[in-house]
Amino acid sequence: VVGGAAALGEGIAIGGSLAFNFIENTVDAHITGSSHIDARNAVSVTAHDTASIATLAGNVAFSLGGPAAVGVAFAMNSIQDSVTATIDNSSVRSSFGGIHVDATFAKPTALPPGLDVQIAAMAVSGGGASTIAGAGSVPLNWVRNTVEAKVANIGDIVPGDEIQANGELSVTASDSSTINALAGAVAIAGIGASAASGAIGASVAYNYLGGDPSDPATTDNNVVRAAIENVHGVGANTIDVHATYHGQINNITVAGAGAGTFALGGAVSINRIRNTADAHVANIGQMDADQ
Repeated sequence: VVGGAAALGEGIAIGGSLAFNFIENTVDAHITGSSHIDARNAVSVTAHDTASIATLAGNVAFSLGGPAAVGVAFAMNSIQDSVTATIDNSSVRSSFGGIHVDATFAKPTALPPGLDVQIAAMAVSGGGASTIAGAGSVPLNWVRNTVEAKVANIGDIVPGDEIQANGELSVTASDSSTINALAGAVAIAGIGASAASGAIGASVAYNYLGGDPSDPATTDNNVVRAAIENVHGVGANTIDVHATYHGQINNITVAGAGAGTFALGGAVSINRIRNTADAHVANIGQMDADQ
């Protein structure tokens, strides 16, 4: 979203651009409902999400000979997805292969460098006038996901182990949420003029992985969880349960101002990462692994 405003003579120029983008996906892969799976080769239950937003909010306001110009750019981008891969209340057996349960929130690979992230956002603004100029840019970027891989809630429903692999049993969850953000604002007023002039340029960037921007004290974090729990019997050559979080924020926030009398420029960047990564095995009746 790009906007602009211009004024001639005694006019005042005011321009603004707003961008709002929201993604709320549910990606679910599961074996449930008292199912019984007997496979010759490997069994995979996989949920994969690569949601992404790329946005530009830009604005320039200038007044040729006029007294004032103000330019403002605001961008709000939010991704709140649920990614789950589950074997629940069902038996799964592989005679000659492994069993793999994986939930992944990953960077998009089809986008060019710099945009191959969950949120790539730019908010820039400029203002120029003879007497008073103002420019402001504010991007708010927020990613909060729930990524879970589970084998759970399986009672004594078949003879032997309910989960049995002639290979590896892997239960894995990963989240690589990344934000690339740029906020910039420049205001120029009356440089070289004899009359008094003033300019203010301000940029504020708010980047949040997990939590809630409207409630900084919340404990409702981004969650990455891998678990085997409440299962009667588990058998495999090897067992791997792990949760991985690679959250990252890359941010540049700049502001500038120039005027004949008074100029003020300021840039503020607030970046927070709040995540819970949990991998566990709990309440297993019997678990056998060769390694």
